[in-house]
Amino acid sequence: YIGALNGGLNNKPYSKVSTEGVLGSKKEFNAMVSYLEEQGVQLFLETNPVELYNNGNGYDSNGDAVKGFFDKNAFEYIFNLDSNLPTSTRWRLMKPELVPGFVEKFTNSAKKWNITNISIDRLAGSLYTNYEKDEPNVTRSMTLALWEQALKQVGEGADYLMVHKGNAYCLPYADVITDTPTGCSDYDMTDTSVPFYQIVVQDSKVTTPVALNTTVDYTQAFLNALETGCSMKYNLIYGDVSNLVGTEYNTIVSYSYEFWKDIIVEEYKTMQEATKAFAGKAILDHEMITEDVSVTEYENGTLIVNYGNESCSY
Repeated sequence: YIGALNGGLNNKPYSKVSTEGVLGSKKEFNAMVSYLEEQGVQLFLETNPVELYNNGNGYDSNGDAVKGFFDKNAFEYIFNLDSNLPTSTRWRLMKPELVPGFVEKFTNSAKKWNITNISIDRLAGSLYTNYEKDEPNVTRSMTLALWEQALKQVGEGADYLMVHKGNAYCLPYADVITDTPTGCSDYDMTDTSVPFYQIVVQDSKVTTPVALNTTVDYTQAFLNALETGCSMKYNLIYGDVSNLVGTEYNTIVSYSYEFWKDIIVEEYKTMQEATKAFAGKAILDHEMITEDVSVTEYENGTLIVNYGNESCSY
């Protein structure tokens, strides 16, 4: 659940659970948590311990942010793809040494709300440095150790941990890894892609590709999830997404729940039927028998995916 905390998506650091009143009251939030638990649905509440937009919860978006090589504030930007220039939307990054404490506070606060599944954004997909003047430099290798500390804390304090992208250092701690790689770079030296990541973690982690409804070719992305043994992921908003057109959130207008719900149900049934026999089984081998047809071999059988328009036999 992203954007559930006070202030929405891009606001003060969420080191504690305080819900966004526009979405409902605390009583209604607790009722939702209880309902999902009764239905056997795992709710992951997400925080981002890296991006600093505003002050709050004891954190200063200036004093607690990393500095670049010349002791200037280091920013990340949203880029305009047409001009390849940064837009005015920017944010700072939290000092790496503060992140483990931030994550610990959030995990402890979530427990008080009966939230036992935590999603941590950015930690599994990025490392950075801090060149603050008159302070010891924090290198990326040092940041890596701090990220591992933070992920371990969540793993010990929560029932399940979700991360995004999933660099190798998160594997001992994460239970669900989204946005995993499902293809190669397609450089000229590459003949074909192999689902190496999924082969490594398939029988021990739940993995997903990027949200299928954010891809250019939805059908291709769905078949690729089947081929690589991934679960499905969708980004969804229940409200009217047309209100986002022309705003800084213009990129998420494809998240309409009303548009996608029937498609998701149908594709979920298709995926369940195709993969139910392979749940919890390791991938042993992968082969492209033609340019359009892949064979993924599990411990107990094979899954054939045909991307082409012609039938094939195997």
